[in-house]
Amino acid sequence: MIDEKGMSKIKTNRAFAKRVSTAFIIESPFQLLCAWEAIEEFEIKDYKIVLVMDSNNIRNKQTIAMLKDKKMAYDAYYWNDESFKTIQPQVVRYDRIMIGDYDDLCLMQVCEYYASAHAEVVFMDDGLSSIMLLKGLPYQHTPFLAKIRKLIKGDIAIERARKKIFKHWEEIGFVNENCMYTIYGNIKSKTFKTYPNTLSHLYKGEKQSEGVIIIVGTTILEVARLYGIPVPLFEGLVWSKLVEVRDKYPENRIIYIPHGRDRDPHIEQLCKCLDIEFKRLQMSIEYYIVSENLNVQAIYGTLSTALSTLRIMTGAPVTLWSIDYKKDKYQYLHHQYMEFYESIGIVAEEIKVPEVDKR
Repeated sequence: MIDEKGMSKIKTNRAFAKRVSTAFIIESPFQLLCAWEAIEEFEIKDYKIVLVMDSNNIRNKQTIAMLKDKKMAYDAYYWNDESFKTIQPQVVRYDRIMIGDYDDLCLMQVCEYYASAHAEVVFMDDGLSSIMLLKGLPYQHTPFLAKIRKLIKGDIAIERARKKIFKHWEEIGFVNENCMYTIYGNIKSKTFKTYPNTLSHLYKGEKQSEGVIIIVGTTILEVARLYGIPVPLFEGLVWSKLVEVRDKYPENRIIYIPHGRDRDPHIEQLCKCLDIEFKRLQMSIEYYIVSENLNVQAIYGTLSTALSTLRIMTGAPVTLWSIDYKKDKYQYLHHQYMEFYESIGIVAEEIKVPEVDKR
């Protein structure tokens, strides 16, 4: 006879078992990459890709373009239009549900339309917030939740809503053992049972012989506003780092890849001055590097999930440009991220921001 502890272990093992039919409920290019990796890692033959997106998110085009490039079928819903209200229970159901974002309540709401009775739930990474989530520390919620926090009256209400969903899952027979398939599998978590996502199935085959330097761009206007730094000053700081990289690699091909949401009008011109390619992608940065078989020699950028993923995929040295500004209201959060990055071998270089006299 199997005791309760033994049954829990069986359930957890099944969450990460091979060849279990799986529905992936996701919303972003990075989450799609995690789904692709899971399909290979767990040898999933019977699966469904389900997109639940913000209709105003500029990165939707990247996600859909990547699916079309692989000729993969998918269902799509937009939580802020009529399509979300017309979701119907599916005829084909899946024994495992893998959710792209622990924070996104809309993804969770769609699960029961695709899950079989007693389906198991596994969470995946959305980005840097997974680091804090696994450590059990306070963190900044995803952009989606940032938009709706006022509507549901803050973070406490978000936690209550999530617990309500979890309780409903329990009532209808879903198995939720707080399992996470994560690129941060080296973090020992007291809350989550983790399985490491090594991205080893994505980046393989022969690479170009030419060594390429990758610069991961940030959302210039958003970051400047977040830190309270004048945009021209922040652009000047970025220029100084671009000059450093070009001086270090005078003969190499250097590619600057702007963030999908970045709309700063000047960075492209700065890149041209230094013979740095400015390449706005119609796919995720990781998928671009895979598609082009790039031989990445070094990676630079400010805080970004891509620094972690590219390091795992390519093995190339990574330099984190850490913004040092006394008025950083998220200093604790950024310190935690930097501390983790340094623990996995990423080199941190501080960008000191001078005090601005606003008189």
